[in-house]
Amino acid sequence: MSYFLWEVAVFDAKSEGEVAEFLVSDEQLRLAGEEPVRLNHDLIPFELELRHFRENARPTREEATLPPAGGWSLLEMPREEEAEANVAGVYATARSASGEETAILWGLPEQRPWVVNFGERSWAVLLRHKRYRMPFSIHLDKFTKLEHPGTDIPSEFSSDVTQASGSGERSVLIRMNEPLRDEGLVLFQSSWGPSDARPGQRLFSVFSVVRNPSDHWPLYSCIVIGVGLLIVFTQKLMRYIAGQNAGRVKAVQG
Repeated sequence: MSYFLWEVAVFDAKSEGEVAEFLVSDEQLRLAGEEPVRLNHDLIPFELELRHFRENARPTREEATLPPAGGWSLLEMPREEEAEANVAGVYATARSASGEETAILWGLPEQRPWVVNFGERSWAVLLRHKRYRMPFSIHLDKFTKLEHPGTDIPSEFSSDVTQASGSGERSVLIRMNEPLRDEGLVLFQSSWGPSDARPGQRLFSVFSVVRNPSDHWPLYSCIVIGVGLLIVFTQKLMRYIAGQNAGRVKAVQG
């Protein structure tokens, strides 16, 4: 999931498990200013219109510059220095021959999707941070949290996970300074929760994912340096052996 890119997902609200989604990209969203962006797709039986996209905004019932929708308006806020602190918002209209509905989509993770009904089917429309499909899956087997003596402050937390991919499964221990590295991705142990957990309450683990294609470059550099040193030492050794052999020949001839 991206910290600063957004997308709108439209999917069957009653589907379970993995569902087919119609996605509006971050680039398309940012074109939805005062002039609307109108989108159609075979997956949905209506036209989706987006306008007034704001990178950081809050819904409000008070009077605002932007127009109301369903009793709410979108209040634009100054951009936060940390990208993950910004919560985007956009006006969405679902339009078909039978009518139209308009609502404000807000990107707070806890927000429920906007549900529109066309015929006998219901469609969920959700503004969220852009998601990426992982080349492997992670299952949390055990989370461990150690605290400083006499305090609730964690001194270390780690996760025992099972990584599954097409090549099979393997057990991995992820700690604060020992991430999981695979296929150009780095998974860091970044947090845990809930922070107010009671003794014996089940905890969850939070990972941050970074794409780092150059993750193994230090290893490759060490290999190149090692090969170079081996060549230099081999050349010196060969010259030394050649010199020793030449000295022995002269001694025998003399």
